[in-house]
Amino acid sequence: MSRKAFELGPDQISGPIKFQAGWVVFKTGEKKEKTIKSYEDARSQARAKLRNQLTSERREAWEKELREKYKVEINHKLVESL
Repeated sequence: MSRKAFELGPDQISGPIKFQAGWVVFKTGEKKEKTIKSYEDARSQARAKLRNQLTSERREAWEKELREKYKVEINHKLVESL
């Protein structure tokens, strides 16, 4: 899909394009020139990305710990009776 967007160019709307199990219509945005970020901006962005990554890793570890501590069993007969 990104190839089609690149071919379409900036500020354009695509027609229906077959994608995976369906169709998509998308609008491209304006083309921005490459810029060099200031140290402060890059540092802030890197810190935010690291914070999100650490939060995600902690959440996954916590969920794993909970799954090991509290085993879940599904009563299929009860579910089917609903």
